[in-house]
Amino acid sequence: MKKILLASSALALTASVAAAEVTVGGDAYYGIIYNDSDAVFLNNATGESQNYAFAFDLDIDFTATGETDSGIVFGASIDADDTAKAQGVRGFDGEVFVSGAFGRLAMGDTDGAAEAVIGDLDAVSLTGLGDFNENIFLLSAGNPSCSRVQDEDGNDVISTDPITGLPNGYETIGACGQGPLALYTYDYGGFTGAIGLNDDEGYSLGAGYDGGAWTIGLGYERVSRGTEITIFDPDGFDSLSFVADEAATHLIGQAGFTFGNTTIKGTYGQIDTGQTAEYDFVNGIPVKTNGNGKFDQYGISLESSFDAFTVGAFYREINNDTPGLKRSFFYGVGASYDLGGGLAVVAGLQGGDVYSQAETPLTTTFTAQDTSFYAADFGLDFSF
Repeated sequence: MKKILLASSALALTASVAAAEVTVGGDAYYGIIYNDSDAVFLNNATGESQNYAFAFDLDIDFTATGETDSGIVFGASIDADDTAKAQGVRGFDGEVFVSGAFGRLAMGDTDGAAEAVIGDLDAVSLTGLGDFNENIFLLSAGNPSCSRVQDEDGNDVISTDPITGLPNGYETIGACGQGPLALYTYDYGGFTGAIGLNDDEGYSLGAGYDGGAWTIGLGYERVSRGTEITIFDPDGFDSLSFVADEAATHLIGQAGFTFGNTTIKGTYGQIDTGQTAEYDFVNGIPVKTNGNGKFDQYGISLESSFDAFTVGAFYREINNDTPGLKRSFFYGVGASYDLGGGLAVVAGLQGGDVYSQAETPLTTTFTAQDTSFYAADFGLDFSF
């Protein structure tokens, strides 16, 4: 990414710093997106639904860094879209950090320790197509004071995913996050250790090792009783939010292998949401009416580069034990061609299948497929 120096010469005159600078970068894309559902995109001229739409996005990022005489590096970064949002005591946009031989300590819109070490599966697409390659994590920065939207009759408004056109949960005002997060990381050789905290008694731990041709990582998260948890990302395929009866925990691991220009990565995690299992009798048969809140998430991805081409594919599954929730399968392929200088041609294709389930103490039955979708995009990706 190319950077533009704005005002380092003036800042460098300050006696207490050895060096300082402000840089500007960013990214953007434009192209076209397709979805096989007729309920996703609307033609504003005719009022009729259609399967395609133009896709456009632009982000400009500001980064300010400095260094003290003793060698401590400090700085901050923020997206231009977020500069006017919640920068007070409970600010949650942007990031401020200090780093040195002691490690790096950041606060703001930063990842938890588990997410920082584990990350997501690799995927190639122009728009993200719902970002179904991304793992679910309990700790997340964002607006801590969101509320549900209701219609004139007092009913909760159900939102619809812009990519899939499917209901994905209650419409909310704000990001429903946990305010600012604090993240401490320490690197030594190939080892990385991380500790993440919020101010609501939630914490996360992460540790990983990069052996060059291979990587491993393990993360753990815990959020306190009473925390509202969203099982699925509200911007994704489906969602369910609830308040944990007890502390909710998450254990997740990853392993990756690199062969030449090809990287394979796998992740597996289990979340215990702190719910209590309940059963009711239906025709004399005990049927679970409320699950114990445990579910697994796992998947694998492959990404390979040769010459100017990069190709990628992923498969991911979310398996719940609670009736009324879903068992979801997500998969995708994509390719990009680097034109040089930060410009690339990108195309992606992703799909998903969702199944309902009913459970007795002895068996779990997955019914016929509830929903499936396919979405694709194509266009130019810009990096500045």
